Amino acid sequence: RILLIKEEEQTLKNRITFANEPLVSHVSSVSVPLVNYNDDLLGSITLVGFSQITPHNLEHKASQQLLAISKEISEIFGYKE
Repeated sequence: RILLIKEEEQTLKNRITFANEPLVSHVSSVSVPLVNYNDDLLGSITLVGFSQITPHNLEHKASQQLLAISKEISEIFGYKE
């Protein structure tokens, strides 16, 4: 339970989450939120792919690009940092 709470805190802080082979071997995913002006969750963007090429950390170039896209789309709905 403590691990789950810690993971939730990291997800809320970084606005990105990673799942390494949660259901199928060799398949992982990364997700970013789409929010509105109240920071209410409207949806998400999820990238699913083979584990070898799917980002697993915040520093990965694809993670940074997904975060930028999330911010850009959220700003259309009034989100401001």
